[in-house]
Amino acid sequence: MDDDPSAARLHAIARRKSWLAKVIAEPLFIRAIRMNIAYVSRLFPRWNTQVCGSIAYNPNIHLEPWQKHDLLVRAGLTRALVSRFLNLGNREIRNHLRNPNRLVRAVLSRFIEEKTPEVTCVATLEGHSDYVEFVTFHPTASLLATGSTDKTAKLWRFSADGSESGMTCVAILAGHSLDVYSVAFHPTAPLLATVSYDKTAKLWRFSPDGTEATCVATLAGHSHGVTSVAFHPTAPLLATCSYDMTKLWRFSPDGTIATCVATLEGHSDTVRSVAFHPTAPLLATGSDDKTVKLWR
Repeated sequence: MDDDPSAARLHAIARRKSWLAKVIAEPLFIRAIRMNIAYVSRLFPRWNTQVCGSIAYNPNIHLEPWQKHDLLVRAGLTRALVSRFLNLGNREIRNHLRNPNRLVRAVLSRFIEEKTPEVTCVATLEGHSDYVEFVTFHPTASLLATGSTDKTAKLWRFSADGSESGMTCVAILAGHSLDVYSVAFHPTAPLLATVSYDKTAKLWRFSPDGTEATCVATLAGHSHGVTSVAFHPTAPLLATCSYDMTKLWRFSPDGTIATCVATLEGHSDTVRSVAFHPTAPLLATGSDDKTVKLWR
């Protein structure tokens, strides 16, 4: 879109666009953008809520003319946008042209309408015998992992629509002696990490369909329960945190060997969460001591 906000420039833009756009822009939108923004807000109270946050409800906020131009150009200067906002066919568009003011109101109301998304529960997964502490999706496969205070982790295979008919528990990972607090899939390798109040982390290698999972390594080194785990997005590194400290582990490609390469101490209370930066060499830790620390 051109950056020149002048009304003359908008006329030039409109002339280069479709006939419908010109009909909307020249007699109506250009006239509208010259109105006081408070009047426009009274006509369309949801306009700024959707497009510019909630500034329409703050009388101390002033919109410059170029901002009004920008909003209105984005709202309806092209036939494609009008069709999308109205969800109408060409016949309905032509019929609306008999009452251009109604068309403008319809475009604006569709553009600013605050729609509540429809969310429906499509499946309920039952199988754990105690609290479920953590869930995570596999980044590419149709697999879901859950960890529970029943001392197990489970692998679930689901259908594309997530419906209950396609949801099946395909593997039960039993090996921890206490609650499983967190689980994490490796971004590319067929590995799943689980951590537990039993002071250990475990690496599990699973089959492509998830029906078989074998514990290939147990990482012991924490002196208290392990609360969270995260794989590095590219390097063969794993981070775990606990009631005592955070540890970095380097593991072999098959996950069978894992060695602690760093211990990060600095928090004065339980470390609850760890996360690697997706590209930078940074690790974040969050703690009950009310702080977050970044480690390079």
